[in-house]
Amino acid sequence: MLKAKTRWEVERLDEQAVRRLAEEAGVTPLLARLLVRRGVQTASEAAAFLNPLEQSFHDPFLLDGMERAIQRLKGAIDAGERVLVYGDYDADGVCSTSVMVSVSRRRGRRLSSTFRTDLRKDTGRTWRRFVPQKSAAFPSL
Repeated sequence: MLKAKTRWEVERLDEQAVRRLAEEAGVTPLLARLLVRRGVQTASEAAAFLNPLEQSFHDPFLLDGMERAIQRLKGAIDAGERVLVYGDYDADGVCSTSVMVSVSRRRGRRLSSTFRTDLRKDTGRTWRRFVPQKSAAFPSL
């Protein structure tokens, strides 16, 4: 059996706050524990956390270069270029890659995807090793 290199220490929670939130918000004790751990204290905070409004999301166009990236992607798709979505193999990487590819496919666009699977280090553009650069399948974006 493998021996753990680290020891997890779970922060103790205010059990009274957990019970109060579970009762007031009408959620299970398990969900109340998770919410309290995230700093949620009231039923209204729980409702806002569990049912976010679109207005509460950050504007992605505040990221530097986003407009240019979107225009490049749209141009590549419209020109019929091969597009490869390269996702990071963690929760947000898998989800964002899946959303991007599935929405594009529903709109009749063909995108391919791959994920970085070497969890020990970020190897940058490792997708290049999977497709011969001279092949017709090599993505241009």
